[in-house]
Amino acid sequence: ESTPVKVEDALKLNIEEKELVFFKKIGQGACGEVCQYEWKGTPVAVKTIFKSLLRKDKKEEFDKEVEILKCLRHPNVVLFMGTCLLNGNLSIITEYLDRGSLRDVLDTTSPNELSLNIKIKMLIDITQGMNYLHTYNPSIIHRDLKTLNLLVDTNYNVKVSDFGLSRFISGIGSSAKTFCGTLSWIAPEVFAGRGYTTKVDVYSFGIVLWEIITHKQPSGNMAQTISGYPEIPSNINCHPFFSELIKECCNKNPDLRPTFSQILQKLKIISSSVNNPN
Repeated sequence: ESTPVKVEDALKLNIEEKELVFFKKIGQGACGEVCQYEWKGTPVAVKTIFKSLLRKDKKEEFDKEVEILKCLRHPNVVLFMGTCLLNGNLSIITEYLDRGSLRDVLDTTSPNELSLNIKIKMLIDITQGMNYLHTYNPSIIHRDLKTLNLLVDTNYNVKVSDFGLSRFISGIGSSAKTFCGTLSWIAPEVFAGRGYTTKVDVYSFGIVLWEIITHKQPSGNMAQTISGYPEIPSNINCHPFFSELIKECCNKNPDLRPTFSQILQKLKIISSSVNNPN
């Protein structure tokens, strides 16, 4: 007779505090901090939620992120390695990506420093990760997609991270109504309180695409501007494909925005034409 397996034990998800060696602090937000540690000789990122701030809803947020991360297996989604009670604070341990966030990369390089090939490769990585989340069963809406939540390794591979605001949605056409996200990346339907689908992430991707091309940071409420999307400045030399894709992704009508599967096909075509101009 087989013995029932307890999933948590089988996956060895609970990491002991004594196994973690502090290396450096990476960043701090309103709810906690992210630090680099070593675990069994491997660099890892440790995201801690301060216990003083751990109201019931924050604990639920933590549990939600862990539940999602435990399930995910994709090369463009940050690898979840376990949880830990660190100095009494709840912590999530993930792989460490040494270039930091995509925002860090864009802030420390000029628009011409990163080749078009690298930029297209990064966009394909993000699209593959997001397509995986959206086609997961049940579908996962990220709800806070932005360059700060995209992590980059030495070889400019990009992985989607920070699922604190994600939620599972069941069935085609189902929508979530909770207000989430960061101002400049938020789709117009969220502000309107109409409920929203995976297409809110496509809108945010349009803003991320603009950031990658221009290296600039968006400011204010993009969704409330007349066009609803940011323009690429005329002094930046870029293929018209990108401004067209931004426009499509940021369409005020979510039904008219492409899916990540469609975006992926478009990016692969432009990638081929850049690499084989003839």
